[in-house]
Amino acid sequence: MEHSNLLAILLSHAFLSYAHSASSTFYTPPYLPSACYGFLDKGKMIAAASEALWDNGAACGHSYRVTCRSPTGGSRSPCKGTSVVVKITDLCPPHSCHATVDLSQEAFAMLADPDAGVIEIRLTSERSVHFLKIQHRLDGSINERCPGFLEDYRNGDSCEAKYDPQECTRCFVD
Repeated sequence: MEHSNLLAILLSHAFLSYAHSASSTFYTPPYLPSACYGFLDKGKMIAAASEALWDNGAACGHSYRVTCRSPTGGSRSPCKGTSVVVKITDLCPPHSCHATVDLSQEAFAMLADPDAGVIEIRLTSERSVHFLKIQHRLDGSINERCPGFLEDYRNGDSCEAKYDPQECTRCFVD
């Protein structure tokens, strides 16, 4: 059997992680429509990004671990000692956005006493991204049906389409 007829696979594994200090407030329902998903409900563990995170919509779909650090203004800490993971679904209106992220009321209440209003947070994005690229079919012909595998990876979590691994490239996010 010739090696050219074997399935050629490129597998790469990348860990993407960063954390920074930020601030958070919260907003109340209704959460729809959102700037990222329109009327598609993404649940209650969601957040609106400030323009600093928004990046012309590239923030849509990113998940962040949010940990309460302390209140702004130096009063008694309202933090509950927990973290939550939220998905960016919206843009915090620039004229009224007073924080890095505007959490849903439910997400904020899991982190801190809502009476605090604004809290300092640690914002962490952690993803493990796997890419699998099928370059050749078993018969040795080049796969031209599917675009490059990086096109499937958009905004960190949109690799949900399931492809036949002998026909197309795929990627997935842990």
